[in-house]
Amino acid sequence: LFNCLNANQNAIHKNNIESAGYFINRFAKLMRKALMLSKESFITIDEEYDFINNYLEVERLRHNNNFDYTIEIDERLNKNATFVPAFILQTFIENSINHGIRYLKEERGMISLRFIKTEKLEIRLNDNGIGIKASEIINQNSLRQHSSKGLELMQARVDSLNKIYHRNIHVNIIDKAELNNNEHGTSVIISLDLL
Repeated sequence: LFNCLNANQNAIHKNNIESAGYFINRFAKLMRKALMLSKESFITIDEEYDFINNYLEVERLRHNNNFDYTIEIDERLNKNATFVPAFILQTFIENSINHGIRYLKEERGMISLRFIKTEKLEIRLNDNGIGIKASEIINQNSLRQHSSKGLELMQARVDSLNKIYHRNIHVNIIDKAELNNNEHGTSVIISLDLL
């Protein structure tokens, strides 16, 4: 909320009324959807797609369109009858943007999100940001130390959902540079039992 309102205030100060109006419209849709889904533990892939697509549009506006994104849903999945944990992706996407893509200098940011049917449901999020280790170095050298709780809270949520609903949700976060020195960015793979 804070970041989005600051970005909109900046557009208003620059007298970019059309941009500010569009931003407010997208932001209002995002907040309405978030409030509607907040009472749910699991939502359909279709609902998650709508929420994440709108969230990425708001973030792209906030970051001066400095990244692109794709969202793919495996045709074998019934997107109106396959359920995923509500809001599980937003934290990881926010980290991709704020701790990875935002620091790119020579290339345009890219986020890809794929929902894949294997023996389980796999959700694969990839970005071409600077990666986990490089981001940690920047944060250590930063004058303002920011203590991010997003991943810690997300893991606690996953643990609670597993305990209550027995969906065997697993989250694997990979710094691409650790697998291949010629790559950079982060991969997040979320797997859970299909119902």
